[in-house]
Amino acid sequence: MGLIEKQERLDKIFQGYDVRGVYPDEYDSDIAYRLGRAAVEFCDAQRVIIGRDMRRGGPELFAALSKGAMDQGADVTDAGMCSSDALYHAGAEDDYDLSMMVTASHNPAEFNGTKIVQSDGTSVGKNSGLLDIKNMVLEGTFPEAGGRGSLQKDEGVMDRFIEHALGFIDPDNLTPLKIVVDAGNGMGGVLTELLQESVPFEIIPMNFEPDGSFPAHDADPTRPECVEVLRQRVREENADLGLGFDGDADRAALIDEKGGLINGSELGSVLARKILADQPGANISYCLVSSWTIRDTIEAHGGQPIITPVGGANIRQVMKEEDIVLATERSGHYYLKANHLADSGLIAALMALEELCKEGSTLSELIDPYRQYRMAPELSILLGTPESTVSELDAIKREKMQRAKEFAQGAEVIVRNEPRFEFGDWWFCVRPSGTEPRLLRMTVEAKTQELLDEKYEQVKALLAE
Repeated sequence: MGLIEKQERLDKIFQGYDVRGVYPDEYDSDIAYRLGRAAVEFCDAQRVIIGRDMRRGGPELFAALSKGAMDQGADVTDAGMCSSDALYHAGAEDDYDLSMMVTASHNPAEFNGTKIVQSDGTSVGKNSGLLDIKNMVLEGTFPEAGGRGSLQKDEGVMDRFIEHALGFIDPDNLTPLKIVVDAGNGMGGVLTELLQESVPFEIIPMNFEPDGSFPAHDADPTRPECVEVLRQRVREENADLGLGFDGDADRAALIDEKGGLINGSELGSVLARKILADQPGANISYCLVSSWTIRDTIEAHGGQPIITPVGGANIRQVMKEEDIVLATERSGHYYLKANHLADSGLIAALMALEELCKEGSTLSELIDPYRQYRMAPELSILLGTPESTVSELDAIKREKMQRAKEFAQGAEVIVRNEPRFEFGDWWFCVRPSGTEPRLLRMTVEAKTQELLDEKYEQVKALLAE
């Protein structure tokens, strides 16, 4: 492979928050080996823990990452097949210098990747070292290590995480509930089975068998088409709610008893209220594409609302800098200071279920106060062609972003890496995806459905030209 071709490949897979690409065409064992060496060298890591989910290529990529880390002098612990949140907990619990997770999270089955988290809980992203690591991978030359590291295995990562997760609630507050859980053939099924003996819930399982080909549907529970069968099953079973996980189980989405999908801002508002009852005045954040409802909820319960960029690496950095105790993303990530700044679908779900049990209401009744605005599902706009280079895609993105800025003249502009354009009764945000290079994301919210319909079509037409 020539230098230019390799540069283009790395530009494509080293994304905003992690490394992610089609396996093995874009992200292969050679790159993973170099990534293991580069991450250890850049972070000056002596002890590294590496886990993987059930995706195709996981064992091979783990082997390459661990070999690279050991060749660079680090001792490596194999966490086995686990969820991302369980790996992050193990890394923080045992003071590892670096945690590396082999996963592509919610991406389609052909993808795989690696997330990197440092000892202080912050992620290595585009703005926090990932570009330096990419350059080291490209060059392929590394300082000579003093000796080769060792490899050992940790068999208890998932069990210890379940115990940790239960510490965020009082299990005595839980009451019997019937819950349909769709693990999407990801790691959420393993987590749920481990949890079941500690909670009084009747669990109806769907797609619990880990399978990186995702035979049932893509592992993204925030997309309506991925939870349609779950919604039907909740109604058929007369269940209290449904719970869906993404592939590596760091995200969770709830379905109410009527089959309604609860978005991240609505569930985030429930969590914010719960946190502020125990920690009055705390700093709580919401991301650039979150609903106004979570800002209003934080203020109404005496907290300090802080807006953050989108993406785990960005959010964790802001959490650390501004002492944020809870950070929420519309995409279903919920980060807690008490969880080492990490996100966890399971912990967020447990906290919400505790509130539901304490209220003694239905889930739709619990969520209803947080539905005062109207937000359209996030629209993903496909750019270029599969053969488009990163520079070509960047040019298309810049041109469309410029259109958005010109259209939004007179708006209040909130900038956290990307701009959010706020008007008196509606707002919109257009931003490049941090995980899928060919996508531009569009979010629109308004105070009424009529206004939302009008503005959504205007912005959509603007970007489609």
